[in-house]
Amino acid sequence: AVGELTAAVEAFPLRERLVEQLALALARTGRRNDAIAAVERARARLADELGLDPGPGLAALAERLAADDPTLTASGPPPVRPSIAPAAGPAEAFGEVGPPRGALDLPPAVTERRERTAFVGRGEELARLTASLDAVAAGDRRLVVVQGEAGMGKTRLAQVFAHAVHDVGGHVLWGRCTAENLVAYQPAAEALRTALRAVSPERVRAIVAPRPALRLLLPEGTAPEGALDDGAGGRAASRTERYELYEGLAEVIGAVSLTGPVVFVVDDAQWADRSSLHLIEHLVRQDVSGRLLVLATVRRPAGRPTDDLDRLVADLRRDQRLDLVTVGGMGASDAMALLGDRGVEVDDLRADALVERTGGNPFFLESLAARGGDILSLDDRDLPESVRDLIDLRLEGLDDEAARVLTTAAVIGLRIELDVLERATGLDPDALLDQVDAAVDSGVLVEDEELGWVTFPHALVRQALVARTTRNREAQLHLQVAEAIDARHGAAAVVAVADHLRRAGRLCPPARAARAAVDAGLRSLNAFADDEARTWGRRAVEAATAIGDDDERWAVEAPAQLLVAEASRRLGEVAVARAVLERVEHGARARRDGHVLARAAQERALSTAGVGFAFGTVDHELLALLDEALDLLPVDDDEPHRTAVLAWSSIALNSALDRRRQSELATAALAGARQHPDHPDLLALALLAERLAHATPDGLDRRLEVGPTMHDAATAAGWSELVVVGMVLDVVDLLEHAQADAARRRIDELEAVIAPFHRPVYDAYHLFLAAAVAQMEGHHADADALSAKADELGEISHADNARHARAGQQFLLARDLGIVGQITELTGAMVAAYPGMPVWLTGHATACAAAGMLDEARDALEQVFATGGLDARDSTWSTTVAQLAEVCWLLDDPGRGRQLADLLEPYADRMAVTGMGAVCLGPLHRFHGLALAAAGDVDAAVDALDRAVALALDQGATLNLARSIAERGILLERRDGPGDAEQAAEDRVRSHALADQLGIRLALGPEEYPAP
Repeated sequence: AVGELTAAVEAFPLRERLVEQLALALARTGRRNDAIAAVERARARLADELGLDPGPGLAALAERLAADDPTLTASGPPPVRPSIAPAAGPAEAFGEVGPPRGALDLPPAVTERRERTAFVGRGEELARLTASLDAVAAGDRRLVVVQGEAGMGKTRLAQVFAHAVHDVGGHVLWGRCTAENLVAYQPAAEALRTALRAVSPERVRAIVAPRPALRLLLPEGTAPEGALDDGAGGRAASRTERYELYEGLAEVIGAVSLTGPVVFVVDDAQWADRSSLHLIEHLVRQDVSGRLLVLATVRRPAGRPTDDLDRLVADLRRDQRLDLVTVGGMGASDAMALLGDRGVEVDDLRADALVERTGGNPFFLESLAARGGDILSLDDRDLPESVRDLIDLRLEGLDDEAARVLTTAAVIGLRIELDVLERATGLDPDALLDQVDAAVDSGVLVEDEELGWVTFPHALVRQALVARTTRNREAQLHLQVAEAIDARHGAAAVVAVADHLRRAGRLCPPARAARAAVDAGLRSLNAFADDEARTWGRRAVEAATAIGDDDERWAVEAPAQLLVAEASRRLGEVAVARAVLERVEHGARARRDGHVLARAAQERALSTAGVGFAFGTVDHELLALLDEALDLLPVDDDEPHRTAVLAWSSIALNSALDRRRQSELATAALAGARQHPDHPDLLALALLAERLAHATPDGLDRRLEVGPTMHDAATAAGWSELVVVGMVLDVVDLLEHAQADAARRRIDELEAVIAPFHRPVYDAYHLFLAAAVAQMEGHHADADALSAKADELGEISHADNARHARAGQQFLLARDLGIVGQITELTGAMVAAYPGMPVWLTGHATACAAAGMLDEARDALEQVFATGGLDARDSTWSTTVAQLAEVCWLLDDPGRGRQLADLLEPYADRMAVTGMGAVCLGPLHRFHGLALAAAGDVDAAVDALDRAVALALDQGATLNLARSIAERGILLERRDGPGDAEQAAEDRVRSHALADQLGIRLALGPEEYPAP
């Protein structure tokens, strides 16, 4: 097992459960130091690769290993075998025949053949039983009580332990108790009868003859013919005979224990009669019993009073002759193994759900597996008969009023607040507590850790109670429970109220059910439970169809459909969201409902990468929808919907050429937002429009000024989309402002903000930004992997924006590695798809020049200048001009070089960054220097590259550092002034060393820069 686990951990080193299992296996084989080392390796790997601490399971195991917990070396099947040695002493107790040689045959109760699953888990319980047996083997006598609820596997545990005892030379006696107690001393009678079954009549006579009271344990017909010579078997014992019986059995057990300790299993001891319990106590207390371990399995709750058993347990505990082993529910890993043995494979999440539903009860798990099908999709009324029968045992003896209370509790749920139960049942507090106490005593309910609450031990008990009532009664109870919860908690419990109203079916008015479902969906959205929110929205839409009045139906249906659209968008299913929005827009137009149309327009805008526009394209349908909503809304400064539509209209123009109109709309939206200080959402949205309207080279200071205010407003509004978009823009602005460290910190903060949401659109943003920083630092493999993952997530949630970000980072990766000439097909495709974006035309020119396709590069260059590409001062302008400077350097174009140098000079102390994926080409000083070099101004070019080297060092832009140093060396050689040759040689050595370290080519063109 250690070898297999070692291989598994090597294959999956970050799976903590595998590491736990390996460490336990090593500890159990005496290799504690190796176990500690395995845990420490996992701890280090989790920290290095994921930045995580070990989970609670692995951390707890580490503490136990450090403390040298002795149970670690004894736990887990198969159990550690006890050291059983024969005791010294005579064998006269068996008379002339002598004691049996070797272990007694295992009782049928241990060897019974039934179809059953493999024995799974219970390592800790077996270890404790083994420890008890070791104490007995050393000469002690003990009672060990194995307790747990029905179906937990107490008997199976005893059987496995009995096999282990027998395998090492111990003796096993086994007797059952029954509820009827038809036979006196039933467990002892069964144990002795089965033990003597394989013994010859002569030996039986030799054992029984000196101890005639033992005949009380051997009913007529059970002993071999002739073994008994009177009819004493089965009759009641006098007080004298009872003592003789106790002593006689103790002597026999003591004699047997001379060759090995005896384990006497008393199964279902909760049903043991008083005489049997007295016999057990006598055996445990008397020295003559020898090395004896009485193992009693006890069902808790027992279903009836067990005062005598409780007294015995208390007395022996006081005398330190008792060990208590509680068999609880299985954990998820053991449940997976148990079900896997039955051919039912489940993953971790489904295993957790099954454990929650069954309480980890093995019998329930096996029963569900035997039923077949999806074991998690059982209806409350579709439980296996075996499960129902077991639960029905707990319900026996409860009166009608108790049954009514429990049924109501079951309808409430798995965990029940007593205040709600009181309101739903109409009972006064004292009467309710009486019924609850009775249910707790019977094991149907258990007390919760929190006062005022009770719970069902697991979901199947609750399901069985629901199954005992009619569907009509259940629906009525759901309605009563909804009223009770609403009266007790109001708006704080909208999800629970909506669920009970839904389950009430036709008894609940459809308008009420639909409104409650919308409220529940909105609450789910606020809790980041987007999938649940969409489910509630769809339920609300379905419920609304039964509303007769058209206006009333629309008043519920519209917000329900918008809820479905918003949840679908957040889940990354943009196509689904837009299909729903089309229906809402159609209904709003038909009713001339400007408010709903405005909300639909906002939702449609957010479905475009969560930001309202796509790079390179203008959504004219969205602009028309926004205009339509404006026409339907009142022309009123106090109308918040109007302010929102103005802001979205400005944002939607971000890829258009009408900067003046975009800015006017943003200004109007910001003015409107100032009129609503109690609406931070409007301020955040208007400031987003303001930032985008200033997404020009000259607008950086304004964007940096607006950013913190937008973040505060979006946070105050609880508008996560704008919080995230604002932080993404912060990263882009900080990088452009040459504050790379601050940008890195902002990315880390963004990761923490988006962690609870698990939304593809957010994760894609973060991964694209992380890829940009990794690329800038020269970690190209990491950058490519992060970018690819972001593209996968963004394909449905970001659409064109994700395509731009991925293609931009692929271009940048090829450019940085010096293989940009190999991706002319990619750049050509992007030019064809987005002919209005000069940044892609210049990228294509760069790729063609690097590939030696100089004519194609010149054609692309001419096209940019001819179409006024440099006049579009948008967010891509700096990278467009930077790439043009690089192309002019490669093509040796002095005229264009001078023009580009003049354009770049005012912004040269920045970084070239484009898009919300923060595609970063590095310091603009470098491109300014290349433009100057192309223009023939070598002195100015060297100065610019000096500044580029300094800025690249400061920003941690390692690749740009290498390339700037290499190009400075080339220009120094060209200038050939005093000291230039020496500096050029040093630059050549340094740049090539960095290139080797990064695994890149320095030159963009087909010929590499000369080596040192």
